[in-house]
Amino acid sequence: MEIVETQDDGPFHGFIAMYREMVGRKRFLEPNNIEDFRLIQQRLPEKFKMKLMICKSKGVECAGLICSAIGNTGVYLFGATSNAGLKSRGSYLLHWTLINWLKKKGLAIYDLNGINPVTNPGTFKFKTDLCGNNGADLHFMGRFDASASAGSDRFVAAADALRRTYRTMREKRKSPAVRPDSDVPNSSAALVSRRTEVSVAADLPATERPDPSGMASLRN
Repeated sequence: MEIVETQDDGPFHGFIAMYREMVGRKRFLEPNNIEDFRLIQQRLPEKFKMKLMICKSKGVECAGLICSAIGNTGVYLFGATSNAGLKSRGSYLLHWTLINWLKKKGLAIYDLNGINPVTNPGTFKFKTDLCGNNGADLHFMGRFDASASAGSDRFVAAADALRRTYRTMREKRKSPAVRPDSDVPNSSAALVSRRTEVSVAADLPATERPDPSGMASLRN
């Protein structure tokens, strides 16, 4: 397998197709429009652009991820595995490569974003295995709104109610489906956001490659 690292728009477009394929397979409800992130990428200054990594197996794209690295923290924004790439375990190699890249840049933390062991146990296991002994299960307060007047507050409350109704209807149509606040980044559906972080400042051997059968080689 090989890893392609880029910030260009062409591969970003290809990643979106793979991401949509995965969303359809897992029956996720998307809380964000990934196309918005593509537009953001086009407008960001070079030093703030998101990192895109694509894993290829025998020349065919099988997995990919998008990460933002600013300050001392890298944030896992999107990840995807194609239907054909499920057996290649390319996601493990992608995260291993990204962790080494974050270490070289001097970043200390890799934020793996949301987890939900109940509604999405597969992703929960993947992220906790990836963290090994260097990870932390963290809870953050959710999003809150501030309004200038009672009228605007009522308007926003009505809009939120409509959004919840819309999401409930989508869930019923696609049931069983993963709730939008389960493990997808930037969801505002929950008051508490649960996510996983791993310290990349630990002394992980930069030349070692992960065992395709698991993540034991990532642990100290």
